[in-house]
Amino acid sequence: MSEKAFLAFFVRPACISAYPFSNSSLNSASDNVLMSTGLQKALDLLPEIQREVVILRYYHDLKVKDIATITGVGVSTVQSRIYQGLRKLEKVLEREEFL
Repeated sequence: MSEKAFLAFFVRPACISAYPFSNSSLNSASDNVLMSTGLQKALDLLPEIQREVVILRYYHDLKVKDIATITGVGVSTVQSRIYQGLRKLEKVLEREEFL
């Protein structure tokens, strides 16, 4: 297990509850705040097991194998949860209130 994954294992609840996103490619600070808020709201709508793996993978940049170790499930389960979570995020973000 990598050092990053090892640390994430011990601070797992904090890793999941604190996910302030930013996108440096946005033009203004206000756009950045709106994007962060919208993405956080969309993530909050995911089931916890999907939200957890999506955050660990894409915000904390952990490998699927490390996420499997941290969460105590198999690699294929993590991959499935990531896939399902991303599909749900896509549907949520396509809704009018997120545009």
